[in-house]
Amino acid sequence: MQQKNYQKGFGVVEIIIVVVSIVLVGAVGWYVWGMNQKQATNAGNTAQNATPVQSPNTAIKTFGLANGKVNFTLPSGWSDSPQRSSSCPKTIESAVTCLESGSVYPNSVTKVDDRPLYSVTVSVYKHDDTTTSKQWWVNDYKGDNGATIVSGQIANASTTAINGYDTYSFELNRDDGSVTDYTIVTNSSYVTLVTSIPKQHVSSGNAVSTQDYSQYLNDTKQFIASIKFQ
Repeated sequence: MQQKNYQKGFGVVEIIIVVVSIVLVGAVGWYVWGMNQKQATNAGNTAQNATPVQSPNTAIKTFGLANGKVNFTLPSGWSDSPQRSSSCPKTIESAVTCLESGSVYPNSVTKVDDRPLYSVTVSVYKHDDTTTSKQWWVNDYKGDNGATIVSGQIANASTTAINGYDTYSFELNRDDGSVTDYTIVTNSSYVTLVTSIPKQHVSSGNAVSTQDYSQYLNDTKQFIASIKFQ
């Protein structure tokens, strides 16, 4: 009789163990499910609160001359002029061959008779010798024989290369208070002359004033620094 009672008691213990195990497994499963639901909710909230990536309003625009042999990237908010010419600014050396000239300007600049008061002129010449940009300016463009095409006091001259290309840049301060910026960039085939007038002497009747467009200098430097030869 005692052995029979022992066997019945052992069966009850086993049942209790099984029930407890089922409850524990269920509790663990419920906890894991709850945590997964919480993580999914948090992930959804994070996605909703995330700042959406803004697509650019306008594509990057380029300005090219000489059939794409010389190219620039336009600053944001700038437009290239529809007027292009096969005539470049005059040089002292008649053998210098002009390929093409054109201009770019900020859309925000004031215009008179549809002409922007501030613009950047780019002229491309043929270059088939080993002269540096500074030598080209002195010997071919300006001339060192006294026949000065461009007059004024040179300031802030630099021969720092741009994108690995030989470069000569400077300011030309004129007697009337105006300032013209020059940048000459050369490679083995082309000379690119970039000019702009950030300070312009303006006469209106008896009134004389100097218009200052220095707010466009950073964009102008950015434009010049983007030059690429093909």
